[in-house]
This record gives sequence, structure tokens and C-alpha cells, in this order.
Amino acid sequence: MIDRLLSHYKIASQIGEGGMGVVYKAWDEHLDRWVAIKTLSPVKISDSDRRRFLLEAKMASGLSHPNIVVVHDVAADDSTDFIVMEYVEGNPLKTLITSVGMPAEDVVKLGIQIADAVACAHEHGIIHRDLKPGNILVTREQRVKILDFGLAKREHSTSVESTATMEGTVTGTAGYMSPEQVRGQSVGPASDVFSLGIILYEMLAGRRPFRGESSVAVMGAILFEEPTPIWEYRPDLPAELGQCVMACLRKCLPDRIATAAEVKRVLQSLKPDSSRSTTPLRTAGEGKPSLVVLPFTSRGDDAIDYFGEGLAEELINALTRIPSLRVIARASAFAFRGPGYDIAAVRDKLGVDYLLDGAVRHSGDRVRVTVNLIRTSDASQMWSERFDRRITDIFEIQDEISAAAAEKLKLHFGGSSAVLAPHATSDIEAYKLYLQGRFFWNRRSWPNLRRGIECFQQALERDPLYADAYSGIADSYNLLGYYNERPPKEAFSQAKAAAEKALGIDPDNSGAHASLGYASLFYDWNWAKAETEFRRALERDPENARAHHWHAWYFFATRQPQEGVAAMQRAHDRDPLAPIVNDHLGLSYSLAGRHDKALRQLSQTIAVAPDFFLAHYRVGWVYLQKGQPQDAVAPLERAVDLSEGTNALGLLGYAYGRAGRREDALRVGARLEAEAAARYISPFEAALVCAGLSDLDIAYAALERALQHRSSEFVLFHAYPWTDEMRQDARFAGISAAVGLVR
Repeated sequence: MIDRLLSHYKIASQIGEGGMGVVYKAWDEHLDRWVAIKTLSPVKISDSDRRRFLLEAKMASGLSHPNIVVVHDVAADDSTDFIVMEYVEGNPLKTLITSVGMPAEDVVKLGIQIADAVACAHEHGIIHRDLKPGNILVTREQRVKILDFGLAKREHSTSVESTATMEGTVTGTAGYMSPEQVRGQSVGPASDVFSLGIILYEMLAGRRPFRGESSVAVMGAILFEEPTPIWEYRPDLPAELGQCVMACLRKCLPDRIATAAEVKRVLQSLKPDSSRSTTPLRTAGEGKPSLVVLPFTSRGDDAIDYFGEGLAEELINALTRIPSLRVIARASAFAFRGPGYDIAAVRDKLGVDYLLDGAVRHSGDRVRVTVNLIRTSDASQMWSERFDRRITDIFEIQDEISAAAAEKLKLHFGGSSAVLAPHATSDIEAYKLYLQGRFFWNRRSWPNLRRGIECFQQALERDPLYADAYSGIADSYNLLGYYNERPPKEAFSQAKAAAEKALGIDPDNSGAHASLGYASLFYDWNWAKAETEFRRALERDPENARAHHWHAWYFFATRQPQEGVAAMQRAHDRDPLAPIVNDHLGLSYSLAGRHDKALRQLSQTIAVAPDFFLAHYRVGWVYLQKGQPQDAVAPLERAVDLSEGTNALGLLGYAYGRAGRREDALRVGARLEAEAAARYISPFEAALVCAGLSDLDIAYAALERALQHRSSEFVLFHAYPWTDEMRQDARFAGISAAVGLVR
């Protein structure tokens, strides 16, 4: 072909070869420019090959993106079909990947461009189906150019496009296929995301995640084997980068990152020059040895659950301070209460390498603590020890257990003094009262929150400088205010006062900073203050699941849903079984516009915690967001039945109204009015009912009263599933401005 003319293009040299043909550098004699010519290999000519070849040109020519090679023309010369493309000087990505991978900064920079180009194709309904480093050029300026849409197809194709590649035919390059491709199934955008994940993995690790001695073996690995976590090859990676890559490689479609646009957003958040406010990057937490501390069982004549649980919680707090260890948060760890747990189930559900459990026998002034360290992969016991002491030695026991467990795990954290913080109190009775308070707080119901406050206050009577007890009071009043157990001013004012007292005693108390951030967010609507406090909490304890969880609410309030999803995912990574975190992860997907994924997440939450009213409430919320009020009614009715308060009633009344069930909505309104005579009810609830009935004047009057109360619901005011009629009313913008939600 060298020196041959194809139409008015003179072939200069061969620059590549693929499955369908050969690529040449050629001179365009009409326009005096270099172009790339791709010819269809004569030995492969068939009707289906020709259709695919022309389809590649047709689809690629409709894409205009700086990271996709431009298609100028498609033509034929005698028996040779060819595509004319822009000529790009650069190297295939595969030639730039070394055996130890590429710098993470380069991977992020190139990955953003690749993901953006793939997202553009998806927006035009085009699935590439053969993404691989050999089809990606990188220029001297590190500009990406994706080429070769020879296997591409439209997501919903018909006629000649649908026959180009029949379902049941395996297409693509073995090492970069998605499980759907291997099975010969129809593919969508998530298939390209899987291939993109393989490319990012190879760029970082210097090797593909799925390997074998033959193409068949590779495809078998794609279907049935889990890849080695990327952080085992690159422990230096930012956590978000490693998690993004592994999330692209999930075999189950609902668990995989759904779009290339989402991959791009994650990668953009990792750019060093990003101006967005995010939690500072750290070493990939998922790459660390991981440990769960199960609640210690309490035995003896005066066995008290709170003592065994409290000891375990204190060990969690201590071990979390070890930088090279990932420790599962309390709520998920305590899902495995009692002696009958299954080690394999703990390993599978929490993804942990080690398990620490124990028993406490407490009698009089004596305590015996038995502790075991178990490796979950083979259920082998790595260490066991018994401590017989006076109850006043419990702090010493905690330190000994923490240090011994760390040593047995061979963690290099520079000695116990660098890990174990001073105990917040030296008064054992105050400590026991604090443990009782947290025991009740973690049960979240109104009566238990009030009992918890009593315990924290009694602890402070014994030790007025007990910062953790003040933080416990702050957390309790925050929840009582959020769930409208009492007027917000009363609850949140006490929460702020307690948090500030805790910080006056211990300025580095992560929990107190998170508590103050919560009150600043839900009562003061002081977004900057809330963000500052959450960041301070995370600077002092990057593993604080509650701080990550509450930080996500800041992003929701300030209309940064993708950042909210990322923050909530960080909370979920640290506390994967907590119903409240799982519920709010579902909410975060809905706020980001991914309603179907939200419903899948909430369905999983309900499967684990069927009586958790908030998950049912949130399902109703999502259906309202989808414009399906009839489907929202049943889950909201269930939420009302399960909740001891009336927080679900307003949204149920709204759903009734939107579904045309006016009488049912009026009955909800009457019930709210009757209950308001007996206890505090936020006017926001009545506003919802009236809005559902299109009684806008009454709804806005109720919202004005709720504004005076500073109801916590206003944090998501802009995100509620209001009708267009409600949003277009001039008063809507006025309320948003009053809350500070205008952006």
C-alpha cells in the first residue's frame, strides 16, 4: 500500500493494525494535510464486516469531542473500503504503561480525559465495546485521543445497526471485556465502565486485573474471579482513587459505577489543583489490614450489657488511632451481638481480615476480661489473654488489649504512646455512666435518648471536666431536635452549649467538633461554620464515621450532591451495616438524581432492618421524586406505623394529596393538628400536607411559622419533591433565600 493512492489520499507509511484492518499515515492531496486512513482487510471482507466498518464511521463521525479522533470521510477505492480520520502524533497508551504502573497524577489526568470522551459517546447513545490501551493515543502534551469504534454499537439500535453484531456473539478484546460481553449479552454504558476500570487498574498496577494463559482463561477470570485490590500493588494511592477503580470492576451491574461521567467526577475531585472543598486525601484505607471489634459479652451475677459493649467501643476508639489499621465502626460491629456469630459471615459482610472479641465477667469491684484475636481467613486464633483486675483498673486493661492486639497484627505505629490517647476521665463511676449513656444513645428512640442524657449528666456530676460526656449530651440533643421531639431552639441550643463545653475542655475532641457542626448545619443554617467543624472533626479523626456521615449533609444542603454521595460512601465504608448510614446512602443517590439506584440501596437496607422506619420513609420520598405518588403511599404508611413520632405523617399527607386522595390527606392534617395540642409538631409537617392538596397559601403560611422555629427540615427544603406549582411561586425563592440556600 505504500505510495499508493486511495482516491486523493497518498499512503505514506503503516502506523497500526487492528482486528478489522490496517491504519496508514496518508497525505490528503486536496486539502494538503496529513490524515490517518483505516482500510478494511480484504481477507476479512464479508457483509457483516462491511456493515460494522461503515457503522464505525457513521457513529464516530457524529461525535465531536477533543478526546475522540475526528472522522473526516468514508469511501471506497476499487475493492478497498476505508475511513479517513484526523492524524494524531502520539503513542498508544499501552506503550506508556510500565511494569510498576504509572504515577497516580498521570493516571488521574489521562483518566479524566478518557472518561469524559466515553461519557460523550454514551450521551449520543454509543457504546464503544472495545476500550483498551491499544485504542487510546496519548500526545506529547498528554492529550488523549480515543479511536477505533469498530465494535461500537448504539445502545438502542435497529435495522442494519442491530444486525452488525448479533446478541450471543462475544465481541471485544478478551482482557478488557465486561462480564456482559463475555456472556454475549446486550451491553450498555456500564460495560464500557468495566473496561475503563481495567484500563485504570493496568495504568496503576502495571498489570491487568484479570489474567490467564489463554483468552478463555482470561474470560473465565472476568466472570468468576475477584481482582486483587489495587492498593496491594499501590498502597500509596488516595482512598477515593482505589475505591473508584475497584467499583468500576464490580461484576454485578447494580454495584458497579453506572456511568463514565461519574468516574470522571471522582477523578476530577482528585486533581491537585481542585478548588472544591473535600476531605484531604489519605492513604487508601481499604488497603490496610482491617479489624472488627465485636461487642464483649457480659457475664456474672451483675451482668450488664452496657459494660461489655462500652469496653468494646473504647477499644474501637483506641485502635482507630493506629494509622495503618482500618477499624469498623461501632454500629456495624455491634450487628454481631452474642456468642453465636459466624466468623465467615463477619468476614463476608464486613470485609475484615481480623476479629477481636471477648467476654466480661463483672462482680462487685472485680472484673475479668477475656479477649481473643482471630484471623478471619482461616478462623485461627492469633492471640488470647485473660485479665483479672479490680474494676478501677479497667483503663489499664483497655490500653493493654489495644497495644497487644496491635503488636500481634505487626502494625508499625511507633509505640503505644503515639496511638493511645489519654483517657477522658479517671473516675471509674463517671466512665460507667458514660458507657450507659452511649448504650442508650445508640438505640436512637426518644425515651432512650432522654435516658442517655441523664446518664451523661450524672457522669458530669462526678467529673465536671469529662469532655466525652458533654459530647454525648450534644449528640443526644441534636437528634432530639432533628426528629422534632421538642422545639428546635430548645434542643439545638442545648446541643451547641454542650459541644462548646466539650471543646473548651478538649479542643481536639473529634466527636464534639462533629456535634457542633451538626447543630450549626441543622439549626443555625451556617453552612461555612458547619463545614469548618466537620473538617476539624475529620482532621482529628479521619476514621470518624459519624463525622463523614454528617459532613455529607453539608454537601446536600449546599447543592453538591456528588460530593454528598462520596462523603456518605466514606461513612458507609467505615460503618457498612448501620441502618441509618445505609438509609442515607440511598437518600444521597436520590439527591444526585439516581433514583433507581436509591431504591435498590433502600431495598437492601429494609432487607437487613425491616422495622427501620426511615428506610420505608425514604422509599416513599424517592417515589415522589420520580413523580409516582401512588407508589409512595404504601411505604410512607409503613413508615408511620413503625415510627413512634409523627415525622413521616407530613410526607404521607403530601403523597395522599398528590395521588388524588384528598380525604385521606385531610385526615392526616387533622391528626397532626390534634397531636400538636399534646406535644411539639413542626409546622413543616402541616405545610407538606397543604402543599400536596395545592392549598398554597396555607402551605406557605405554615412554612413561615416553621422558619420562625428554624425547623431542621429546611436543610433539604430545595430538594423536597415539591410540585412545579409550588416551586414557581415567588414565595419559594423567598424561603430559600431566608435559609441561605440560594446559589
